[in-house]
Amino acid sequence: MRKRTLTYLAAAAASLLLAAVPAAPALAATGGVLTVGAVGGTNVNVGDALTAALSGKDKTNPAASTGKATETVTGIAFTASSCTSSITGTTSVVSIGLKASTSPVATVTVSTLKLSVKPIVTVVLGTVLGNVTCYYGGTISGALSNTGSSLAFKNANTTTQTGSSSLCPASGKFTATYKPILDTTQASQPVFVN
Repeated sequence: MRKRTLTYLAAAAASLLLAAVPAAPALAATGGVLTVGAVGGTNVNVGDALTAALSGKDKTNPAASTGKATETVTGIAFTASSCTSSITGTTSVVSIGLKASTSPVATVTVSTLKLSVKPIVTVVLGTVLGNVTCYYGGTISGALSNTGSSLAFKNANTTTQTGSSSLCPASGKFTATYKPILDTTQASQPVFVN
């Protein structure tokens, strides 16, 4: 079966929105692509930790007029009970995480309220013969909404990457919604796109 739940990629993408590397000075109090509290509120600062079932930090948050902000993924929160696989022969989803030595960057585009990211995610599936490691990737895009401060992926396409087991399906789709996206550096306030 090609259809399966690949929540891990959605998580990766969401964490990308939520991750960053402090590399630039803090911005003015308002006017960035990403703000907390409300649209047009206080800026999300470079380096702020953002979460929504994922973790990361803001990488860049220029003035909203530039139209784009970037985030770097730092981790994926994983709860085995929240993930399932419909792949024949699998018994469980053992673990989900970013492929070692990768730091995917997500781009938030104001005009479309979209987040785009290209992660490589490692998925370990339990099978009747032992665990199988699969690597999935590809550019995926999710819709951001200021209502509920959310990020939603719907039927996002993924493909296996070099190094995957021959037992891993060649492609898959995932659907997931992450909310609320919070800036934990600023008192866990919801994050908005301006």
